[in-house]
Amino acid sequence: MMNITLYHRPGTRSERTKRLLELMALPFELREVGASDAETPAYRALNPFGTVPTLDLDGRILVESAGQLMALADLRPEAGLAPKPGTMERALYYDGFVFAVATLEPAFVAWMERPKDAEREARRDRALRAMEERAGTPFAVGGRLTALDVLLHWQLAFLATRGLLEHCPRSRAGLEGITRVLTERGVL
Repeated sequence: MMNITLYHRPGTRSERTKRLLELMALPFELREVGASDAETPAYRALNPFGTVPTLDLDGRILVESAGQLMALADLRPEAGLAPKPGTMERALYYDGFVFAVATLEPAFVAWMERPKDAEREARRDRALRAMEERAGTPFAVGGRLTALDVLLHWQLAFLATRGLLEHCPRSRAGLEGITRVLTERGVL
């Protein structure tokens, strides 16, 4: 059995990893990391960026939540949380992860830093349109819940709280469907 430790701070991207671990019923140790804890030499030895989540999988450290989700889904292929390798669904799954963290998140973070900036607002709107065009209902790929949906749930819920899904019916439907399944499975 693999030893798994998640270094976590509530309300951060580490929620994604925690939810997937719970969804998969993988035994893990949860260590909460406060803002000041993340600056300590001991934590910086684990994660030089001082960020959460940090995931320790049998002594191997992963510091990116998207990578953590993909790795965890692959630990138990029988859980069906990742499409089969070599399929178009798997290609779309990978593309969805990269799109979510390399396109969506940076556009929204930049906009939040300066919401009145016209260039950042235009970038946010392009990201919203692209997200809406790609949205699966209710799941991102393959008609079933995957680790990608766990990542997207966190993002979509964040956007919904800021009123940014008002004109995104497919994305809203995706959020509702993922929320329903995660609630039924006891991780929300």
